[in-house]
Amino acid sequence: MIKNLGQLISHLATKAGIPAEDQHLKDILSNAELTKVTLHSDLVKALDDNLLSVDAAADNHPTIGAKYKAEALNAYDKVMARVMDELELDEETKTELTGVKSSYKRFEALAAKIKDLKTAKANAGSKEEKTGLQKQIDDLLEAVRVAKVEKDDEKGKV
Repeated sequence: MIKNLGQLISHLATKAGIPAEDQHLKDILSNAELTKVTLHSDLVKALDDNLLSVDAAADNHPTIGAKYKAEALNAYDKVMARVMDELELDEETKTELTGVKSSYKRFEALAAKIKDLKTAKANAGSKEEKTGLQKQIDDLLEAVRVAKVEKDDEKGKV
């Protein structure tokens, strides 16, 4: 446990990646007066807990990780909002999707909604096409019937 200023400086230097053989560090730590300055454990703990090394930060310290994750996902959410606008989704669907709290789950919900819309559109297109084709068939059958009637009328006249 760190009890004096010399130990704290040594600990922080190690945490910062400064080798114990560093001449500047040796010069500071050689001052005997540093060992006479005692430190309260709360101060040492606060300094140690809140000063991160690059390695500790890279290991995704919870506070730092949350900050950068939020920044990345906020940008992602803006892109999702733009995509929803470009897809011309109705307000009810947009509200439903933005109600999903997790950005990852919102992406999954949007993908499912796109799939549903594509299926609905494909089915609607097929139905319209079937209706159009059925009308063409009916028109052709009517033309055949009329032609047959006209042919029968022509036969009757002869």
